[in-house]
Amino acid sequence: MVWLMRQDKKKGKIGLVVLAVLVVGVLIYVYLNRDALNGVRP
Repeated sequence: MVWLMRQDKKKGKIGLVVLAVLVVGVLIYVYLNRDALNGVRP
């Protein structure tokens, strides 16, 4: 990810947006999985 942003500085902002979306997606994924695991446990 870092080398892609360094390779094309003009698309750096797009890279940051994509990275932000990935981070948010992972957080939501972990949050939903945590709720699912908590629901399975008694």
